[in-house]
Amino acid sequence: MLPAVPPGMGALILFNHYNTQLNFDIASKLHKIESNNSLVIFLVPGKHTYSATIPGFTGKTGVVEIQESFYRVQEWGP
Repeated sequence: MLPAVPPGMGALILFNHYNTQLNFDIASKLHKIESNNSLVIFLVPGKHTYSATIPGFTGKTGVVEIQESFYRVQEWGP
C-alpha cells in the first residue's frame, strides 16, 4: 500500500529494473535506488528537471510534471 500524498504535494514512484544502482537527481537532491527496487519521492507540484545515471549506461535527463495529490510512475530498465 502506498503512503498518502501529503497536502500540497505530489509523488513520483521510481522503479529500477536494472541489476545495478540507479542514481536519480531531482529537485537538487540525489536519490540512490538499489537494483530491482523502487522509491517514492514527494515533490511540490510543477515541472521538475531530472537526471538519471547507471554505471555502464548512458545517462538520461528530462522533465517530469508532478500534479498535486497524485502519484506519477517512472520505470527504468533494459
